[in-house]
Amino acid sequence: YFYKDGVEVIGDQKTLSLKATKDGASFGLATPVYADFFISLTVPKAMNSFSQIKITVQDSKSINEKLVMYITKGDDETKDKSAIVVAGKNKEMAGSFYELSSTPFVLEYKNDTFLLRDYYENQIDLIKEIDGVAWKGFTSNLVYVKFEFIGVNGDAVINLNKINNQSFNGNIKAS
Repeated sequence: YFYKDGVEVIGDQKTLSLKATKDGASFGLATPVYADFFISLTVPKAMNSFSQIKITVQDSKSINEKLVMYITKGDDETKDKSAIVVAGKNKEMAGSFYELSSTPFVLEYKNDTFLLRDYYENQIDLIKEIDGVAWKGFTSNLVYVKFEFIGVNGDAVINLNKINNQSFNGNIKAS
């Protein structure tokens, strides 16, 4: 189940599409998932009128243990890579706001090694510290995941494909 603020669920039986109705709209998982996370999502080109996807992954027991990532829409519609800010550092990952290929945005994190990888299993970052504090991972081994639309200026949709082993379609409940 999801909680949502300024988001409506649209789509069909095959896709879970979440549409922002305001800037800063957000949605997240109501229950925690394993800290070794795998997130897969896409942005339809016809509904990419926003500048960033903010993803916050927070330990289920310690509010101070959180990883904040910003996937940024670039200006180059021919590039199948996007900028991502992880723990305050600028990086690059596979995926695009322009549907150049079927490559989704994928974030795969391992809590024992602190390694974050993309769709092609390329290293995005090896997280060593956040805000000057040594990163020790998510100690409870369970995390909450929240998504936020930043810079909405028209139709803005995120298709959520998968989190960990859970695939999503249009038959989902959100409160």
